Amino acid sequence: MKAPANRRFDHWIGRNQLTEDRRGAGIRWLKFNAVGSIGIIVQLVALATFKGWLQLDYLWATALAVEAAVIHNFFWHERFTWVDRLARKPALSDAFMRFLKFNYNRVFDCEFPSERSLGVRGVISTSNFL
Repeated sequence: MKAPANRRFDHWIGRNQLTEDRRGAGIRWLKFNAVGSIGIIVQLVALATFKGWLQLDYLWATALAVEAAVIHNFFWHERFTWVDRLARKPALSDAFMRFLKFNYNRVFDCEFPSERSLGVRGVISTSNFL
């Protein structure tokens, strides 16, 4: 028995929508990786600048370079990768709070993973950004 024409058309539209969703996810993945790759370059250039030119201790230079990369990634993800997720232009305080959460998650999750056992992350930050 053949399905009515409108049911076949609905199936085709649904399948086409899945293709568009996959394409959008692929483009977002490429954007995310592009921002991250540039962030690596930012971190390395900042590290070379802080350690070589400014003669900072390697620990301070590393911390500042990581922070420079985190700041770079946050602002580019806000304006390039996730721009469609912001329905309206957020207030400055909202953007600042998202920045603090993003910064906290990136620095402490990467640099100090043992702090998770203290339960601090659940109290201070619940990131809905990603």
